[in-house]
Amino acid sequence: MLEYYKVLQLPSMRVQVILYSQPEDVVESCIESISVSLGNARSKRLIAGSSIILGDCSGSPCLANATVERMKEDATAAGIDHLEYTHFGRNLGFGGGHNRLVEGAHEDLLLILNPDTYSSPLLVEEMVSACQDASVGIVDAKQLPLEHPKSYDPVTMDTSWALGACMMIRTSVMTGIGGFDDKSFFLYCEDVDLSWRARLHGWRVVHQPHAKIFHDKHLTGDGMFVPAETEPENSAESSLVLAYKYSRDDIVDKMVDAFLHSPAHFHRKAVNRFNQRRLSGDLPARIDQDHSVGQFVGFDFAEHNFSYAD
Repeated sequence: MLEYYKVLQLPSMRVQVILYSQPEDVVESCIESISVSLGNARSKRLIAGSSIILGDCSGSPCLANATVERMKEDATAAGIDHLEYTHFGRNLGFGGGHNRLVEGAHEDLLLILNPDTYSSPLLVEEMVSACQDASVGIVDAKQLPLEHPKSYDPVTMDTSWALGACMMIRTSVMTGIGGFDDKSFFLYCEDVDLSWRARLHGWRVVHQPHAKIFHDKHLTGDGMFVPAETEPENSAESSLVLAYKYSRDDIVDKMVDAFLHSPAHFHRKAVNRFNQRRLSGDLPARIDQDHSVGQFVGFDFAEHNFSYAD
């Protein structure tokens, strides 16, 4: 059967998930749902072989050996060729973890997936369908219950950047542009930077609204988004680094001024950390000097279709 797939030149698929202190049942639900989606795509002859690779950045393993063995058995029963779990022993961050996992990858397509997601049965086939256009390097999915507000062209589906929570990227693109810039971004904005560097290399980044994934976001009683505890300070610092890397001193100055006048203490901490990195020479080399790719709309990285505050 594998030889038949090779004749058809169907793409092989690698799913990567980075863990950090997730409960076992959450991880198992994530893997169960993506296994179903992979199986559906393979049964329709849209992909060839598939593997699932888990990397754990937690201080101690989040998965017991018995759980890993059960997940491997379930994955095999679902038609997945290989499931692997690695405990790193230290927190490499989102980008650093994925960079470590992708070393030596031979699959054609790489699906980067958050562990707090639940895939729809058609997720993989819808994302693969978008990758059939040879100009597309990265595809992201529609998040439920809270869609991301960044805009996309309703005809071409082109978008400024792809969400790292559910992103399909050609493995050749991932390795060709050097993977995530984990030296500059420990948490947040690494997916924006990866998308923009792919576009600088001539690849399109598109949104696939027919590919749906449930992303377990914390919401208030009136449906408003509640950011994770790590998000405010880390995202503020990463935003400053992103604007610096993409040669936008005007945006950096505006952010610094806004953050210093903010009542939130984490904004001032982010500015202090950014300034320390600048003094120590710990900021990335500057690119996109002609601003051909980096899109800054206010403090966002794309035009937005709506606001969470609406």
